Amino acid sequence: MKRTLLVLITGMIFSSCSYLPEEPVSDSHLKVDRGDYAVYYSGSSPPSNAFLMIPGGLVDPHVYACWIDRLVVEDSDIAVVLMKYPSNLAITSIKKALKVADELTEFSHWTIGGHSLGGVVAATLAHDHMDYFDGLVLMASWSREASDLSGWGKPVLSIYASEDQLATVKEVEENSKYLPPGIPVSTPEDLAVLSGQTAYFEIAGGNHSGFGCYGPQKGDGEALITATEQQEQMVNMIDAYLEQLW
Repeated sequence: MKRTLLVLITGMIFSSCSYLPEEPVSDSHLKVDRGDYAVYYSGSSPPSNAFLMIPGGLVDPHVYACWIDRLVVEDSDIAVVLMKYPSNLAITSIKKALKVADELTEFSHWTIGGHSLGGVVAATLAHDHMDYFDGLVLMASWSREASDLSGWGKPVLSIYASEDQLATVKEVEENSKYLPPGIPVSTPEDLAVLSGQTAYFEIAGGNHSGFGCYGPQKGDGEALITATEQQEQMVNMIDAYLEQLW
């Protein structure tokens, strides 16, 4: 199985190119930019709470800066640490994010999350280091049997999109058994009752690439709303979720 996965990933590297930002990257709240990560927050000094963001496979990490900037503006008590990986494949270096988090000692509370394949990596790290992270945010993603979090006891936020054909609603539902018991939510206020459960939020009309700012992705469904509208809903939910944690 490991050999098959390695062959698949190697093939992706040599047969595919990464999705890049559609527009110039917003960096008004970029505080640190290094080879392995970038740090965003809106205050004059770093807050104690940090959200560790794992990019999707073959997606340039800067495509998420458009909504990360909005998130840290809406909540100055949150920093976002955006990970970077060789060939834009987090799956080839799963432990790297934990090493970066250990180095950033200015942050004392961590939640991890990711988009698509990055969400799978985030769930794997949450499973392998259950006491390290306070929560998990999945964007068009899920956990696997090998990273079963059904008994974790910490709250999870799963955001998915109705028109996503790369991480379909059916796939999210089928893999829900590997997360804590779920409840559907429709507004940020619904997260106030979340306790050791998974909150499932469906973005009506959204698609896979709408979780970033990189334009259409091969194999994805056609969105019925703009990427800006999708990300506004996503940011509101993530902000409300993190406020419940901290």
